[in-house]
Amino acid sequence: GYEHGLSVEQTLERNKEFFLPLLERAEKYGLNVLVENFNKMHVEGTYWIDNATDLLRLIELVDHPLFHAVWDVGHANLQEMPQDEEMSMLGSHIKALHIQDNMGDKDRHLAPFLGTMNMDSVMCGLRDIGYDGYFTFEVGGFFTPADKRRIYSGSTRLASAPIELRHAFERYLYELGKCILEKYDCFGKMR
Repeated sequence: GYEHGLSVEQTLERNKEFFLPLLERAEKYGLNVLVENFNKMHVEGTYWIDNATDLLRLIELVDHPLFHAVWDVGHANLQEMPQDEEMSMLGSHIKALHIQDNMGDKDRHLAPFLGTMNMDSVMCGLRDIGYDGYFTFEVGGFFTPADKRRIYSGSTRLASAPIELRHAFERYLYELGKCILEKYDCFGKMR
């Protein structure tokens, strides 16, 4: 949905042209099609839909009952946006979440509290719009892949993080999510 040299209006119209045929197929199966706020990109002459205002403009332009938003809190953190205000603009159009953190410089997909994102702003925004969907982590930056580490030919037993550590990290993410949701009395109210 992004092409060099297009204006904001042309970008929105091009995206509408892309999504309408997709939505016709989605109708056959009762599926929602979600579009997310993109992360900040600074490519001269290219516009990215990276905020709630333009995301809402696209949703309203497409004007289809199965077309909504997935809110990526890490992308919003890159934009230094007040999450609660941005989510308030989209309201019930938010049907899914990408919960991930970063240091405000790159889309790192860290677990919450390992970056600069303000979880209170996120949770207040979700509470204010009555969000009851999935609280989904989009976290992948915990273990560095083996091909990114220095090579050692003597042994490879720890070339990749052992499966038991990966399982422990997944249990940690569950506890982290549960703690966040309990602090806002949402555990069991979101999926």
